[in-house]
Amino acid sequence: MERKSAGYLNPRQLVRAQLELAVASGARRVRGTVTEVRRDGRTGRWKVSFHDGRNGFRVEAGKVLLATGSLANHTGALPAGHALDLRTFTEPNLLFEVDEDGLDRLRCLPTVVTIDPEDTGNDNLSAYLIPPVRYPDGRWYLRTGPGMQPVVRELRTAGEARAWYARQRITRDQAGFLTRMARLLLPGLAPVSVREACCVVDKTPSRYPYIGHLDAERTLSVAVGGNGHGARGSDEIGRLAAAVVLGGPWDFPLPQETFAPAAAGRARCGEAGYLRPPFGLC
Repeated sequence: MERKSAGYLNPRQLVRAQLELAVASGARRVRGTVTEVRRDGRTGRWKVSFHDGRNGFRVEAGKVLLATGSLANHTGALPAGHALDLRTFTEPNLLFEVDEDGLDRLRCLPTVVTIDPEDTGNDNLSAYLIPPVRYPDGRWYLRTGPGMQPVVRELRTAGEARAWYARQRITRDQAGFLTRMARLLLPGLAPVSVREACCVVDKTPSRYPYIGHLDAERTLSVAVGGNGHGARGSDEIGRLAAAVVLGGPWDFPLPQETFAPAAAGRARCGEAGYLRPPFGLC
């Protein structure tokens, strides 16, 4: 247990802060869904097409950095022929609503991560538990999820990913595992209600993010593949990606090749191992 420099991130506040810092530094924020990224063969410039729900529009750029998250291969943002060796899996969560009495008792609960190093598949006992947090609906929820990804399922298509998010229903096995872990860590837990939540986690063969160029001209780059840890490292991943795009020096302790993007379909040593749960926490 880490009693100092440990905790959790509020993803909404994290993204809000990063966007505000970007705008304050001169960035222009344009809201919309990217529907296509393609290179103009005549000018060599990239054309990025958006749709904001009402209208479509296009932006042209000499360089493009794609930070499209776990569903990079399913969104249409990656140009044809540039699919990545990136697999996406379900990330089930349970949210236990806490009443006033429970809040007083659990307010000082630290963030808990259990690590079960044994390769026991769905019987693996790794999980994380986040103390009560106030959600946008005004209620307080204690959240739990799988630490080494037991009872996961791969999302192979955009349709499967959309359905997973839209239904917000996890499987019976996933709910059973998370309930057992919550009651193991907090005996006597008596939530007011229980909500299911669906997120996703991606995996790269190296288990490191992809930060690098996709084309020989070094005009198309990516920063994707958080391997379940993208949020906590997003500031540094973004800094490194910016240096790569702008041609700055690589000043990270690990070699730049460690983060080189790998194309989909490229055979890799130990592929079966990296895709078999439990994935591990690193």
